[in-house]
Amino acid sequence: MQTTANDSSAIKYLSGFDNYEQFKLILKKGPAAHELSYQSNELDFENELFVTLMKLRLAKHYDLSLDFGISHFIVARIVQTGINFMYFELSELDFWPTRKMIHVDAHFPKNFIKLCFPKPE
Repeated sequence: MQTTANDSSAIKYLSGFDNYEQFKLILKKGPAAHELSYQSNELDFENELFVTLMKLRLAKHYDLSLDFGISHFIVARIVQTGINFMYFELSELDFWPTRKMIHVDAHFPKNFIKLCFPKPE
């Protein structure tokens, strides 16, 4: 991770985050990182999360074991734990926009609006 931390295009390609600072935000979100069921002895949690994001983004598995010098089994355990971590940390975020924010009603057919959202009399 240290070699790519300063390369925003590498971070974007490998993890989907725009830069290293954005990636670090997920690590600071809450206490779930300290409550994980599995942590490898080979990598710190930051690199474990990066492995998980690379697996999800690039669909790699064998390459990750080579790149990080760890076994396929450890990659599988890291990814499973990383997904659980992201579920617990990110499930609290309200990322769904409201109907008003995305102007959904503007795309409804007029008859649908009259039928489903009648104006009170």
